[in-house]
Amino acid sequence: MKWTRKWRLTLIRLLRVKSADRHVALGLVVGFVPCWLPTFGIGAILSAALARLFKASVTAALASAAVGSVLWPALFYLNYKIGGLVSLLFSRHTPAEIEIDEVEYMEAAENVQSRAQIGIDFTVGALINSVVFSVIGYYVILAILNRYRVPLLNKLRS
Repeated sequence: MKWTRKWRLTLIRLLRVKSADRHVALGLVVGFVPCWLPTFGIGAILSAALARLFKASVTAALASAAVGSVLWPALFYLNYKIGGLVSLLFSRHTPAEIEIDEVEYMEAAENVQSRAQIGIDFTVGALINSVVFSVIGYYVILAILNRYRVPLLNKLRS
């Protein structure tokens, strides 16, 4: 019961901020950006730093970093799939003209190349997803806050 009260208080504080709509929307979006990348435990710190840099709500950034830390498996899978789709669209299929008799060498080279391609697909997907979802997310969250901020505040207070 105690943590629900803290979350409620935090939401009330967020929604009562002057120019809260833009401030909170930017904080939520900027705080979620590090969740698209493997940050190895420093995602919340990066979210807070980005929120400070963009003069957004640090509390909203930390809240979105907490949500993103739960969603990271799905986000990473989406990164890989979007990157694979982009590499498929822009790839140049040229047949390999290497004639080497050693099968083991070819298998090892193909294995290294496929692992490198996975990394490239993931990175491209992470960049695309973070930009696209940030822009779309900002305007969606801003519209939701513009419409429902006052009713949500009234509901949280009662």
